[in-house]
Amino acid sequence: MIFKAKYFYIFLTFFCIYISFLFIKKNYYKTEFNVFSFSSEDENEKTLKNVIGLKDLKLLNPSKPTVCNITINSDDEKKVFNAALRDDFNVVELVDEDNEDWFEDSCKSGIQCDILVISGHFGGSFFGRSKHSLSVTKIENMSCTGECAGILRKPKEVFLFGCNTTAGKERDSRTAEDYANILYNEHRDVYFTRDLAEYYAALRYSPIGTEIQDQMIKSFPNAVIYGFHSVAPSGQNIEKQLKKYFKEIPSYKTSYKSHKGNVDVWNKFMAPYYNIRTVFGDNDKVNPICILGSDEPIINKLSWINSVFKTNDGVLRYAPNIHQFFETLERKFGKNKDQWPKEEVTYVEYLQFNSDAKKTVQDFLNKPIAGLITVQMTVLDLGYKIGWFSKSEGDRIIKNLIGVSYLENLTLSEKDSICSYNFNLDFDLFLDMSDMPKEKWNIHTITSLACIKPRDEGILINLAGYLKDSDIKIRITTANVFGRIKPKSEKIHWALAESLKDSDAGVRSSAASALGDLKIESEKIQWALAESLKDSDAGVRSSAASALGDLKIESEKIQWALAESLKDSDAEVRRSASRSLGYINTQIEAIHLALVGLLKDEDYDVRQIAADSLISILPLGERVELKLISLLSDSDEEVRYIAAVVLSEIRPKSARIINLLKNAGFEYFFNSK
Repeated sequence: MIFKAKYFYIFLTFFCIYISFLFIKKNYYKTEFNVFSFSSEDENEKTLKNVIGLKDLKLLNPSKPTVCNITINSDDEKKVFNAALRDDFNVVELVDEDNEDWFEDSCKSGIQCDILVISGHFGGSFFGRSKHSLSVTKIENMSCTGECAGILRKPKEVFLFGCNTTAGKERDSRTAEDYANILYNEHRDVYFTRDLAEYYAALRYSPIGTEIQDQMIKSFPNAVIYGFHSVAPSGQNIEKQLKKYFKEIPSYKTSYKSHKGNVDVWNKFMAPYYNIRTVFGDNDKVNPICILGSDEPIINKLSWINSVFKTNDGVLRYAPNIHQFFETLERKFGKNKDQWPKEEVTYVEYLQFNSDAKKTVQDFLNKPIAGLITVQMTVLDLGYKIGWFSKSEGDRIIKNLIGVSYLENLTLSEKDSICSYNFNLDFDLFLDMSDMPKEKWNIHTITSLACIKPRDEGILINLAGYLKDSDIKIRITTANVFGRIKPKSEKIHWALAESLKDSDAGVRSSAASALGDLKIESEKIQWALAESLKDSDAGVRSSAASALGDLKIESEKIQWALAESLKDSDAEVRRSASRSLGYINTQIEAIHLALVGLLKDEDYDVRQIAADSLISILPLGERVELKLISLLSDSDEEVRYIAAVVLSEIRPKSARIINLLKNAGFEYFFNSK
């Protein structure tokens, strides 16, 4: 019995030690990792209940400093800041999910932020799950004008939780092309066009544009700015270290004003783990946006540009801003400098004579830079506007930058890049078959031709061969590309007409649409399109009907064929035929009457399009008018209404029609005119 009791007490002792260990361990981790512990989602939500929205600024306590949050992605950082500072600070959220103008409205509110916290993905613009965004360009512009001083110029501390928010142009593991691809491929549906992705990649990985950290220094001139020079941690990842940071500073209400102590603590807890970079705002930093966007005289701005061009890196560093400024001048004075004021022309000539700046630009354009070709084209256009390059020199440089891409088949990324180029520049891209891939062209190479619009007959004839390719997608893409290129060659037109007989309905439909885009005049090809109105596939019939309208067919026989399609069993075909007859402005009264008949169609869109077509066809005869009048007594209210609309449009001053409409209960319609 004593033996059993002895072991029982030993067991009890170890059990108590074990329970104590668990208790200590639990509280240790709670202290170590959860300084401001949130034990459940409900408690997480409670921690944000005190956060004031933009609509409730009247709730601010004037005796407290204010933390402003711009939460564009996750709210993990906001929760930590709120839990740490809510006793001594007002905590405000400036982003309003339902307000697209939330930033402008925040600026207008007059709120005075002492600390600003911005969290979101970053690539020249903050973006994320909120579906809102905030670009550095907008921040810089608002900082320049002083319209947003309470948010941008008042804070003593600014926290930028996003990748590269205080980056320079130093190398890391990525190239400009890598970064452009990441921005575009992962976020193109909402935030990034290809040219915008390449522009932001240039700011980070090329001599073009001012460094991102400099943009932040100029935008927040009175703050210490905590950010990241490369990849940044997620909100959940940095949460632990943020809590340690706040725990180390017991009186944040006082310390945030002096910077130094907080910076040291920040470095202590962040530097060992993350790519942090802390910079300090500077009121004296040159900001080209402020200079070129100011109300200063144009010659003062041109004089500043002249001084910039005399520095080693000025021409490329400020190229995007200066290019935009020259576009503004061309909108004001025109492209022909003979029409410009003499004094402005004199200053531009000073720029033309700067051989060092010109050579810097020539070197930058000497060979294509993967991921930055759209930016190179912008720099080329700037050189052309200044007068460093002639039209023929520009054409040669364009071919050097882009033509080399076609020596092999394009990738999807290369195709997207080429199709993002600004082909509205004053240059032409002259490619011939010697510049094209020797192997069979892939779908990306073919698609890109719609963007560069080659003129070489050899390329066009070779492309036409792909209308007979074994791959249906290739045939469809080729037909669509011809619709964009709009070649004048009858050989191409006939090749597309042959595709109206393709075994695949998608190919036939694309060929029909392309022929409509080409504005062909051959009556034989027009008849081939008219034959497609009888195709077994409704999509093909609809495309053929639309194409005939685009061609403004004058042949009455083809117009009658279109009129037959008003009876088609498919509503989309009836819509297309009705719309096209309006485009053509057919003068056949029987067809007008058929369109009036469609005002009773079962499909709402068919009725609306028929009404629009009738209104666009002038003049309409008495028989049409009488048929429309008869519909005013139709049993269907919608039919009566749409007939009244058409009558009021085609006979707006007829006393007889006005009386009829009043008697039918539609006097309010005429009275509103």
